[in-house]
Amino acid sequence: AVGLNKQEADLVKKIYEWPAVLQDAASSYNPAAIAHYSYEVARTYNSFYQENQILREENEAKRNLRLALTEKTGLLLKDTMGLLGITMPERM
Repeated sequence: AVGLNKQEADLVKKIYEWPAVLQDAASSYNPAAIAHYSYEVARTYNSFYQENQILREENEAKRNLRLALTEKTGLLLKDTMGLLGITMPERM
């Protein structure tokens, strides 16, 4: 098992919030909630990225975890932006 550091745990928690945020935004007809959530995800990922090696991580399990978090965050942001009518670039 791989233990999570603070930035990894924060990002996992933020990703986990998505279904509830979507449900709340839909039931209250509030797309601003999706925009705010997207900003928070991006901000949380930025903190994660600043504090952690990803491709250079020597521990394979940690590297795979961080790659998976990176992929999931990208897909999540693409989905949230899509719901807001904003297209995302394929690469940044």
